[in-house]
Amino acid sequence: MYGPDTALKQHYFRNIPGTYRNQNDSMNLFGSNKRSYNYYIYDNETDNYTQSQTHVYFNYNFNVKNSFNTTVYRTVGKGYFEQFRFNDALNKYGLPNAIFGSDTITNSDLIRRRWLQNTLTGVNINWIHKGTKWNVTSGAGYSQYLGNHFGEIVWARTAPSAGYLGRYYNGIGDKYDGNIFLKTGYAVNGKLGFFGDFQLRRVYHVGSGFDNDLRPVRFTGNFLFYNQKLGFNWMLKQYGSIYASASFINKEPSRSDFADRKNNTVPSPESMWDYELGWRKTGEKFMTTANIYVMNYKNQLVLTGEINDVGTPLRMNVPKSYRAGIELASSYRLAKKWQLAGNLALSKNAIKKVVIQTTDYADNSIVKDTLYNTPIGYSPAAVAAFIVTWIPNKKWSVSWNHKYVSKQYLDNSGSPDKSIDGYYFSEIWINKTWAFKRTELEFKIQLLNVLNNLYNNNGYAFEYFYGKGNLTREVFLFPSAPRNILANFTIKF
Repeated sequence: MYGPDTALKQHYFRNIPGTYRNQNDSMNLFGSNKRSYNYYIYDNETDNYTQSQTHVYFNYNFNVKNSFNTTVYRTVGKGYFEQFRFNDALNKYGLPNAIFGSDTITNSDLIRRRWLQNTLTGVNINWIHKGTKWNVTSGAGYSQYLGNHFGEIVWARTAPSAGYLGRYYNGIGDKYDGNIFLKTGYAVNGKLGFFGDFQLRRVYHVGSGFDNDLRPVRFTGNFLFYNQKLGFNWMLKQYGSIYASASFINKEPSRSDFADRKNNTVPSPESMWDYELGWRKTGEKFMTTANIYVMNYKNQLVLTGEINDVGTPLRMNVPKSYRAGIELASSYRLAKKWQLAGNLALSKNAIKKVVIQTTDYADNSIVKDTLYNTPIGYSPAAVAAFIVTWIPNKKWSVSWNHKYVSKQYLDNSGSPDKSIDGYYFSEIWINKTWAFKRTELEFKIQLLNVLNNLYNNNGYAFEYFYGKGNLTREVFLFPSAPRNILANFTIKF
């Protein structure tokens, strides 16, 4: 919706009749405000999702030094979103053409629902030892996620074989995750201490059935990971303390990485070496920290800038990449009722080598472009915040929060044409609490985007060829909400 009208018209004509199917779509596109345009104009295009959670906790103290705790949990979710589809092809839903006398109907208006039913069940077990020299936490965890994705046809104008609530796709995405771990800390003396975290993790991920586009979903991910972190803390008396750590972490691909993969590629797990060196200083009225980090990745899963048909961002592996920077944070009690706090993060996030694959729809060939040392998409080089808080008494607090995010690229090419400009916004939070004998009430008002700044905070982009040298680039930006108010009321008992 941004840019000159000629570009918008070119986009419109390129996407008839795929995206813009009828007169209502056309009027909506060209008649809407640029910051409030919504492609979905069907009144009942709503998300309907409910979730119930059950947690059971058990804690036992053997003595002053040793304790044991267990958490058993279960989360059950179910929901759908509904869409009206104008003149959709029946074969997209596995339906035969409708024949009325000598007429053959290949398309129909219809209403569909896309469902997700999921269940997460798990247990966490911890044993904790707190000694004079040694602190040890050991334990294990296991979880089972069962996800069922399916679609239903609620109504069809000219598809008698559809049937009410007839399913047109059904697929599962299940995940089994188990781990054992050991966290240790050893105090050499009052100034120097060492710590270590060790984890062995097994992940089994499986998908089967069909996706919403009737494409078969067949994947299995079977991963065994060893993760560890080693480091130390060193007290420097009046100069504060310093700490350092080195860690090696692995992470598996998600279901979307498997199900939405392009060109029949198979996603790989990502690995990261993380090195950190920090300093912290705490005084009677202030606290200051500084942290330097370097993260070297192998097969990092980075956002490509594209999304699937339900808005999930797509990712791809890149062989070698890194994130490095410095993080600063500080707070200061200016007076009894006034506090100041702020933070600043400066970083460089780059891919050493990336191959951008673009489809040429003239012959369905793949055009490859190899780039070096490009910025990682959706990774701003600077993020900052500054907060002023007024606390007149224990029942009231008012905070004015200022935030800044620098320029971001919408893919991994580093192209200025596919980027979001840096932006600033501010918020005011007002909290009021009432404390009773057995109950506490909290009322919170948030004034968001107080200065009514108009900025874009997200987006996506993709491009394609139609004949060599004939590149089409589509860039979509999500505008921020203007000034708005959010109220929240909480009861604690």
